[in-house]
Amino acid sequence: MLRGLFTPLKSSFLLPSPRDPGFGEQSPVITETPEDFARDAMIQLMRYNVEAVKETKDSILQVQILSEIHRILAEEPATRDVFRELDGFLMIITTLLTLELPKDEDSSEKLAEVLEICRLSFVLLNDTLLNHPENNEYFECNIGWDHLHSAVSSLVSNHNFCEHILGFALALSLSDFSISGIFSSLRDIPPDSLEESIQGYASRLGTIHSAGALGVLINFIPLLNGNETQFPYLIWRLCDQLASSSHWNLANLQSLSLIPNMLLRYDQCHHVTHNEREEGIIAKLIKRLLEMGASPLETRIMLQRSAPGGRFINQGPLETLRGATKTKWPEHFIFRKTASLELPQEGDQGMPCPNGLCFMMWLRVESFPQTKPYTLFRAGSAARELINLSLNPTGRLTFFSVAERKTATFENATIHKGRWTHLAIVHHKAKHVQPSIRLFVDGILTDSFNWSYPRLDANNTPVIYFLGDKTPNSDCEWSLASAYLLSTPLDDELMRLVQHLGPRYSSNFQTRSPIKLLTYEAATSLNIHLAAVALVRPDPKAASPIIKALTEGFGFSESQIVFAISPAGALLPNITRDVVSGSSRSPDSPKGRLHGDVFVSKPHCLDDSIWEIGGPVITLRLVEISENSRDLFNSLVLFTQTIQTSWKNSEEVENIHGYEILAKLLRPKVALIDMAIFYTLFEFFGINFRRLSHSTVFNTPAYALIALDFEIWSHTPTEVQLAHLGHFSFLFKDNIHARFNMKQKLSKFGLVNRLLFALQTPWYELEVIPALIDAIAICADSDFSAGPTIKPLVSYIAAHLHDTTPSAPSPTSFLSKIDQYHQREKAELTFRMLVGLLRKRANLNKFIAALPVTRVCLLILGEHPSPAVAEQVLILIRLLIESNSSFGRKFELVSGWLALRTILPRAWNPLAHAAAFDLLLGRTEKNEGRNATNNTEHSALSCSYILPAILASLGHGLELVGTGEALEHHYADQDWDQLCEAILEELINLQSTSHAFRRALKSHQNINLLTASYGRYAILISEFTDPRPSLIRIQEKLNHFTLSITLEGHLDSAQKKKLLQVLQFSERQAGANDPSAIAKVVGAAQSTDMPLSGSRLGLKVVVDSTLQKTLSRLQEWRAIISKTEMRRLQKHVADLRERHRSADALNEWQLPLVSEPGLWADETDPHHWRLDLTEGPFRVRKKLEPEVTQFLVSEVHHDDSRNIVESVTDDQSAVMVEAPPWAETYEFSSVDGEANDVWREDIVEDKHRRIRHELESGDVVEAVQTVTRIIGIDSFPGLLILGRTHIYMLDGLVENSDGEIIDARDAPKSLIAVPGSVLEFSGSQRARRWPYNEVNTFSKRTCLFRDVALELYFRDFTSVLVVFGDKRARQSIYTKLSQQSGLNKVLDSVTPSALSRTPIFGKMSAKLHESFSDEVSTAQRRWQAREISKFTYLCILNQASGRTPEDATQYPVFPWILEDYTSGELDFESPSSFRDLTRPMGALTEARREAAMSRYSDLQSVNEQPFHYGTHFSSSMIVCHFLIRLAPFTNMFKTLQGGDWDLPDRLFSDVGRAYESASRDSRGDVRELIPEFFTCPEFLENTANLDFGRNQNTGEKVHNVKLPPWAHDDPFLFISLHRRALESEHVSRNLPAWIDLIWGSKQRDIESLNCFHPLSYEGEIDLDNIQDVREREAAVSTIHNFGQTPRKIFHQPHPARFTHGVPTLPIGYLYGIEEDPHLLVQCAKPVKVIGTPVFSIAVDIVDAKILPCAPSQLYVPGNSYEQITWGSIDHTLGFYIDRKPAQAFEEIKCSCAHFADSNVLVTGSLDGIIRFWRRSRPNLAEHATLTMTHVMRGHHGRVTQIVSSRAWSMVVSGGEDGKLRIWDLNRGIHVRSAQFGEDVDEGEITAIAIMESTGHIAVCTAHSLRLFTINARLITSLKLSRNDPITCLAFHEREYSRRGVLAAGGDNGIVILRTWAWRSDDNGHDGWRFETLRELKSRKEDSSRISAVRFVGESLFTGDWMGRVYSWDLPD
Repeated sequence: MLRGLFTPLKSSFLLPSPRDPGFGEQSPVITETPEDFARDAMIQLMRYNVEAVKETKDSILQVQILSEIHRILAEEPATRDVFRELDGFLMIITTLLTLELPKDEDSSEKLAEVLEICRLSFVLLNDTLLNHPENNEYFECNIGWDHLHSAVSSLVSNHNFCEHILGFALALSLSDFSISGIFSSLRDIPPDSLEESIQGYASRLGTIHSAGALGVLINFIPLLNGNETQFPYLIWRLCDQLASSSHWNLANLQSLSLIPNMLLRYDQCHHVTHNEREEGIIAKLIKRLLEMGASPLETRIMLQRSAPGGRFINQGPLETLRGATKTKWPEHFIFRKTASLELPQEGDQGMPCPNGLCFMMWLRVESFPQTKPYTLFRAGSAARELINLSLNPTGRLTFFSVAERKTATFENATIHKGRWTHLAIVHHKAKHVQPSIRLFVDGILTDSFNWSYPRLDANNTPVIYFLGDKTPNSDCEWSLASAYLLSTPLDDELMRLVQHLGPRYSSNFQTRSPIKLLTYEAATSLNIHLAAVALVRPDPKAASPIIKALTEGFGFSESQIVFAISPAGALLPNITRDVVSGSSRSPDSPKGRLHGDVFVSKPHCLDDSIWEIGGPVITLRLVEISENSRDLFNSLVLFTQTIQTSWKNSEEVENIHGYEILAKLLRPKVALIDMAIFYTLFEFFGINFRRLSHSTVFNTPAYALIALDFEIWSHTPTEVQLAHLGHFSFLFKDNIHARFNMKQKLSKFGLVNRLLFALQTPWYELEVIPALIDAIAICADSDFSAGPTIKPLVSYIAAHLHDTTPSAPSPTSFLSKIDQYHQREKAELTFRMLVGLLRKRANLNKFIAALPVTRVCLLILGEHPSPAVAEQVLILIRLLIESNSSFGRKFELVSGWLALRTILPRAWNPLAHAAAFDLLLGRTEKNEGRNATNNTEHSALSCSYILPAILASLGHGLELVGTGEALEHHYADQDWDQLCEAILEELINLQSTSHAFRRALKSHQNINLLTASYGRYAILISEFTDPRPSLIRIQEKLNHFTLSITLEGHLDSAQKKKLLQVLQFSERQAGANDPSAIAKVVGAAQSTDMPLSGSRLGLKVVVDSTLQKTLSRLQEWRAIISKTEMRRLQKHVADLRERHRSADALNEWQLPLVSEPGLWADETDPHHWRLDLTEGPFRVRKKLEPEVTQFLVSEVHHDDSRNIVESVTDDQSAVMVEAPPWAETYEFSSVDGEANDVWREDIVEDKHRRIRHELESGDVVEAVQTVTRIIGIDSFPGLLILGRTHIYMLDGLVENSDGEIIDARDAPKSLIAVPGSVLEFSGSQRARRWPYNEVNTFSKRTCLFRDVALELYFRDFTSVLVVFGDKRARQSIYTKLSQQSGLNKVLDSVTPSALSRTPIFGKMSAKLHESFSDEVSTAQRRWQAREISKFTYLCILNQASGRTPEDATQYPVFPWILEDYTSGELDFESPSSFRDLTRPMGALTEARREAAMSRYSDLQSVNEQPFHYGTHFSSSMIVCHFLIRLAPFTNMFKTLQGGDWDLPDRLFSDVGRAYESASRDSRGDVRELIPEFFTCPEFLENTANLDFGRNQNTGEKVHNVKLPPWAHDDPFLFISLHRRALESEHVSRNLPAWIDLIWGSKQRDIESLNCFHPLSYEGEIDLDNIQDVREREAAVSTIHNFGQTPRKIFHQPHPARFTHGVPTLPIGYLYGIEEDPHLLVQCAKPVKVIGTPVFSIAVDIVDAKILPCAPSQLYVPGNSYEQITWGSIDHTLGFYIDRKPAQAFEEIKCSCAHFADSNVLVTGSLDGIIRFWRRSRPNLAEHATLTMTHVMRGHHGRVTQIVSSRAWSMVVSGGEDGKLRIWDLNRGIHVRSAQFGEDVDEGEITAIAIMESTGHIAVCTAHSLRLFTINARLITSLKLSRNDPITCLAFHEREYSRRGVLAAGGDNGIVILRTWAWRSDDNGHDGWRFETLRELKSRKEDSSRISAVRFVGESLFTGDWMGRVYSWDLPD
């Protein structure tokens, strides 16, 4: 019984030989010493005891033997290897598995025996696994912890053993069996006391030594009895305690991938058992484990729980997942105490390096050594130690070198605990200077000192490198992410770049573009560093080493890497061998070995996992479905954190326009945005809220699209609005990076312009406007220059400062976006802000240099300024005078002071008062509370020009006070009594204190102003009978002031006389009724030159022409500025609308998530398919694609958002050179043009705005033409755009007569309509684009016989047929396209691309003659010689005659071939099976011939153009009739039928009935066939389940097309047999006659009854010459109804085909593989031999030789000197030219690759990613380069196989997940998956092949071989033997194969040739079956595993595991 159990269990492990070198080194030769003798005795004793355990069944004896083994292991450690070799682990598992559990009646002794056996078994596992790498690896790979779990699972279910087994498993995991009783002791502890009891064990829960055993313990939980509720909680609680105790334990737990099972247990506790205690501890442990990251599987599960179905947010799981964003652990080694990694020297390269060295490492210290220095890195041999880098207990580093024989301490460098630190030591070996050591910590040089360089060892002793410390009692715990030793010293600046790559970088620095590997933050940090370095660089022109490295690479080759260590190669964390490699990629290179407590931790960061699953679209979807602030916050945290630290996500989010999408998603959620979300987003942008002075903008694309979208932020809560506007102060105010932030980050975004636009909109409430103005001030101050700031500000102020409130605009007007009611107030605030900025001298100087400031002051002042404006203008004038004393004179020359005297009085108020006197006196500071009486210390005048304006203002005030107007209406807001008193007080003080004032006052202008004002006031005040006290005070002060003036000796007599007269009158107010006195005063007043009534009379008197001219020019100038501002506003609004429109068009980003194989794909959602317009060989279309198709979601765009550049310098100086007054022209008339040019900005209306975002980066529009794209009967208006580098086709937009791009639905139909077609406006408006080198050719075409069409053919096997408005427009594009594409030859009739789309036509297309006839003649000769099939030849003739599958009215036409649609089997030898090809379909029967002749004669008799048939053999209705079941023709058919189906009886439902109708019925149906009858079985099936109705006669539902009996209801069989019939010999003999009818000499032959309606022939009608609309429509209808006859090609009878020889082979060939597989013979010796297994076989066409490819290597087709390699530990994809590295693409993780052609590479990766690459070579002088174009996701795990077909534009990939996925090669999208059956676990895909001629797919797993159609329809399958797996597949290729041949190579060295055919099986069931044609067995001596097969022509080449390539050939 035991033997029966033992044998199958042992065989299931598939153990290698006990002394397999893969599991330990060979034992050394044993010398006979007493110690060795004792050891041998122990080994023999071990052998005896292990065998004894296997033999015995007695439990007591088992206990004794196991105890003895335990003793032996303890005494002699060498016996642990013997234990493994003797199957000791298998013995333990078997012993536990075969234990007989005691029955209830058995004694307790029996129970104890069983328990002791269990305990000893666990103890033995601990003894043999602890600190033994070989045993650990053996157990992991060949036994497995799952078998231990299975062996004791029955014991766990038994209550007598449960607690003990749980304890043993825990003890084994901790290697401490003293703790094995923990479950027994805690079993019955009450829940309230349990936590305290667990804490009592906390100190004993040490270090996890065996994570697998802990996994076994956790997996016991589902087996526990339902009554044992305490144990599950205890297990989780103990795990949580362990995880919290050390990083080592947490990493061990994380390696177990516990989260999926924990989530299942959590659900059970939550929904079933309602165990809240266990539920809580599981949630806590999950959060703790997520701190180490989450694997793709765990992330996928968590995301599906966070958003079930992607429809709504489940807050709990999402918050849990958010916790995984906190840390970003790299893969790393954990060294604990005595632990090291040892790496032997590889070859001769090693230390001491001859040119110096550089050692770098990323480390993280968890605990410092306590007693002695701990060695981090050591190099040396057994004889001497070369160098040693150690860590002191204080955290400092020490260095020892044999050259100095002493230890030095790096005093300036300190290592900090708990963070990743980059260390680098550079040892320079200088020839002419002293050698030195330089230490870099985190990229910064900390220590440097002179240090001798070690000398070379004369004995050339190999060096061993150690990382870690092997010495006993070492007590440091630390982690290592990577380490490098280079044989060359690196430049100091490069250390900073290396550090910025981060600890997760694990490649070898070979990439030429490391900038792609930088995050936004790292790139910005380097930019800041470069900006600082540039300021102190000795040579400013010298390029920075960082810039050079970013553009050219690091500058050292891989051969200069002595070693590169990272854990990337480790497959399992417990396997401690072969996890690191040296620089060599050779598999034989020395490997690193781990010693002691070293754990390989391979956490998966959440950002990487999300990228692998779906990328940023996942988190965008979470944002979209968030419905509250908390969910939105969590979603945005995931979005930002997964991008911020991942360059992959950063790159992809820009590729998919993710930031535009995010802005679009946030707009409707603005109410949810709170401060937490604000902080999250702005930390993502770069704001450092912990150190605001260090803030910058890391992520400029996101910042520009989100942070600067003021429409979003203006609708958030007020608190958020203020915070958003305040963030500008963080960037530009008190920020150490302020200059960098503006100059290198944000200057290009026009912040001031954006903010000014926001200011003009009604977005912000009035209470927020001051904060908005502050933001403008901060941004303006940070970049105060003419273009970005000064001109926009002044232009805005001037345009809006004097606006009146307009009427409400129309809702459709762009003005509806503008705030129409508060512009003046906003402009005043903006002006005040600007004046505040100009207080800075540097800003003022720039302002003066940028604008004509004299006129700007007048412009802003205006004719009717507010007091606030007047105040600021006065302040501005004061600042200008302070800056340049000549400003006053300049201002006077433009009549500025005169204007001020006229304008200022009406705007006078206390603020204007203060500003005016500040200007007068030159006061620069304003003290609070200052008035007119407390500032007399200023005696000098700064600007006397302002005095007349002050006096005029006084006069204006006196007038208002004297007349009483100051107390009425609009003057009531100013207390003019106080204002006048204040002015007088200021004047009195100045008069008494300032000699300069007195001198200025004596001017005639000033005295006249004062006299007139004083006199007028005196008259007015005299009229008051009871004046108020203030009037009396004013009069008294006037009297006092006048008296003081008159007493001065500065006035002339006339001035004194006038003043005294007024003064005397004022003093005699009591006698004011004396008429003579009044008359005298009035006379005196009127005799002055100035008006008595102040400014009111002044405006009447001062009619100075200069002032009037000035005011007139100001109005004109303001009009110009207003117009410019209006255009600027229009542009902003148009840009805003375009951004919204562009964002709204981004509606496909979700498709990868919700469609297969996306994260939230709905598997129950039925798939709907349509015909893919991509063409295969000879323009065949048979691929299907999903109706909802993704476009460009996976496309990779190469942007410059993370570019690093040298620092920029200011383009303007803050220092202004003063110019003399005469250097400026002051007359307005002479500077009109100049002034206008200042404001007439070049705001050019961009009419192509709507299409620019569709262009490739850097491309510009060269030509745009409105066209209509034809597909079937549908016409799609759009734009054909010729760029400088690409050609674009954009549906849905057209160009109107004004050159504007508008929606096609808004355009007049005359612009876009194609007669007879159906206009469609459902275009996606997403451009299809092709570079010009992808244009294969193009040809002029006709549409409804109008010569206005153009068909373009591209190298990606797509084509476009476009119709122009007229022939001239077509010719314009045709000419430009010819010039752009550089094609030397463009054929108007035949398209060579159509001929070359198959391998067999490669040579033919290269030799085509220029003339059309020669091309057709060449094809004709090849057909005659059987070099091409009849189907191919008919395709060529269709193409040559202008037929195209793009146009249903000119669809390719094919003949009915068969007449037999009733037989059970089709007889290809019987002529009766075939249709008569010599006659047209309308003349196949006598009755039809008579009807045709009768119709012809009847028409002829009435003098009409006669014809035989009223219908045609090809028309759009015929095409849609046949293809009714296949989209898009389904809708086309309904359109032709007026929107509904035809009658069910008239639909295409039966092939046989269709032939009867076309050949015999009298209804006039003469239709021929379409190519799909020979290629596409899908058009015969109603896969969409369309309801066509029921047959009226039979009531049968119309569904799939009924097939002839010989097709056995199998569409694929029908197509196969139908094509075989076409290629039959009977058709070969008769096809020329049918060709004559369609294209040849009998096309309009009366005798052949082959005349159709005249309008069906080309040249019979010219629609463009028909002016009458109705007549034109009638002609179009006739052409549609009667069809279009192909263009005539042949004028002579068509020649016959050659019939001699083998019918299926070309003339001259006697043998073929399909015909004669039995004749294949293996060549005598290998064609080629390489040193490694052959994994693929390439063919060098140029040199005609076979190129075997080694594993992980491919040659570029057609360029054998170029190759790619992959598979290295650093996951780099290398591109080599002439065996020299040309490019290195790091972190690609490539697992397989295939070339679709010489320019397209496809790769699969270890992480399940599919990538497409493009190889390009601009010219022969440059090397080719590889560029990634698409990134797709679809596999869960490693991609094992990938193949591609350029002919069918498809890629097929298979993975270890067992999924077979089909991708579109052109668009980079997932098309579909092949179904293997839900109940079958096929395992991983092992081989795939594509048949180029048909698109068939062969796929192999370990269990089956399957054959699929191109549309993943299973044709047949074959079960395989497990003992003979298939390793490789290849199809035999021909243009047409009657029966295909599939070669399958096997492990057994045999190649089997198979075909597939319709056969019956043993049970009589019909179906497709694989049939073996032959087994190709190699000669016995040559037999080896077949690893590659390939057909080349009619030969087969095989490659084997021994590196040999043999050929199998046919006889000559």
